[in-house]
Amino acid sequence: MKPPNRPDKQDILIEYQVGGYYRQFTLAEVIDQNKIDAELNNGILRLTLPKAEKAMPRQIAVKAG
Repeated sequence: MKPPNRPDKQDILIEYQVGGYYRQFTLAEVIDQNKIDAELNNGILRLTLPKAEKAMPRQIAVKAG
């Protein structure tokens, strides 16, 4: 079985096969592992990997004077 032909899209990575599937990732410490979310819709798995609070950019006020 071949993946669907989509002339308006460019594939970056194709991992397609019929049957069981297993994939494992190692996450960096900058990911808040308690807030990870996974959603499967129409055969597409969408992972949300939010940054941990300590890894988020922040603004620091500079006082002159």
